[in-house]
Amino acid sequence: MPLHPRLETMIAERRQAAAGAVAPARSAQAARAGIAARRQSWGAGPEVGEISELTLPSRGGPMTVRRYRPEGGARGRLLWLHGGGWVAGSLADYDPFVRAICQASRCEVLVPDYRLAPEHPFPAALEDGEDVLAWLTGLGDGLPLLIGGDSAGGNLAAVLAQQARGRVVLLGQLLLSPVTDCDTETESYRESGSGYLLDTAEMQWLWQQYVPNGTLESPRISPLRARSLAGVAPAWVVGAQYDVLRDDARRYARKLGWHGVRHRYSEYAGMTHNFGPMMNVLEPARQLLQEMDEVVGRMIAGTPL
Repeated sequence: MPLHPRLETMIAERRQAAAGAVAPARSAQAARAGIAARRQSWGAGPEVGEISELTLPSRGGPMTVRRYRPEGGARGRLLWLHGGGWVAGSLADYDPFVRAICQASRCEVLVPDYRLAPEHPFPAALEDGEDVLAWLTGLGDGLPLLIGGDSAGGNLAAVLAQQARGRVVLLGQLLLSPVTDCDTETESYRESGSGYLLDTAEMQWLWQQYVPNGTLESPRISPLRARSLAGVAPAWVVGAQYDVLRDDARRYARKLGWHGVRHRYSEYAGMTHNFGPMMNVLEPARQLLQEMDEVVGRMIAGTPL
């Protein structure tokens, strides 16, 4: 399927704006400014029942966690790790999308303001996720617990779900365009590595910021490299046709199946990386949220995905 016309226009406008300009050196500040600018252009999220902020203890010091509660009560609790390549993304940047997730999932959603690279490289973000998950596990109020994230946040969620086996009862994991492996020579990198919303060079730069020293092949960094996925929580894995990370999603879903994990793989035709937050712009993003409603219901009920 060809690239969605709205995305094609967006990419063409970005290319035109950059034409003739000297490409700036990549920086965390530029990445963060870029996400903030896109959020403003994509519009606001829906109203939800209640939004509040908590301050939780963590190994990195006090951490802010924003809590979203749906109208009419929550059927579950979702720990959501936002995207941004481990380098960018803030609670404000992801507020519109998380509002939509709260409404669609009908869950209480908690989003930690986890530490970002390069100031705080691996394992800082993962440790922050571990600390919030431990706090949630200790609540003991019986509300079903799920975990999820998009892009780099999907990476963190997948690792946390693996680590939770045998210790935490997770009813499901929602992985939207997740980074699951450090391999940047897959077919999807070759097909979509230039000219879309996330390119190969940018992804390689993000890896360098997140793990400046260490082994990228570690399962705590590349969750696809885990010897076994048996026993992890049921998973919904989402890919996009024109995304360098499409094969990350495909291969992770395939491996889940090999190891007997109940899962669903959804690939959205004509879409690029990070299309989910564009629910005010793209009909497929709204369809994604509708599918989320269905999938979360099935996870909580324990029925086939």
